[in-house]
Amino acid sequence: MSSTAPKLLLVEDCSNTLDLLSHVLLSRGYTFETAVDGVDAVTKAASYHPDCAVLNYVMPRMDGLQAAVEIHKILPDCKFVFFTGNYGNPKFHEKLRELGFSENLAIGKPFLIAEFIQLIERTGFPPPLP
Repeated sequence: MSSTAPKLLLVEDCSNTLDLLSHVLLSRGYTFETAVDGVDAVTKAASYHPDCAVLNYVMPRMDGLQAAVEIHKILPDCKFVFFTGNYGNPKFHEKLRELGFSENLAIGKPFLIAEFIQLIERTGFPPPLP
């Protein structure tokens, strides 16, 4: 990781949740772009080159796990974290493992803001601001 602030890509299809999480990231000093679904995320990642993608799982056009797989092909050093309302579903965890992602880097909705920030911190990207 370089000494510059990490670049995040926040991916969420619900505009209210995207607005809330954007506010949280801004208040902690993160640099980030947003995407509204998996297809949008892959396109934006190709030009923005995030250090970490923060993805909702269930989204239209392409889910967050498939988007992560596609982004990883373009940016093999990108880190990935996930949040989902399907956290209690064993199929989500099975797919997460099958694709090579850590269960430690996923949280369920609803979540506390502190849990969301801790999720990003687990990838090695603490907030630039306290």
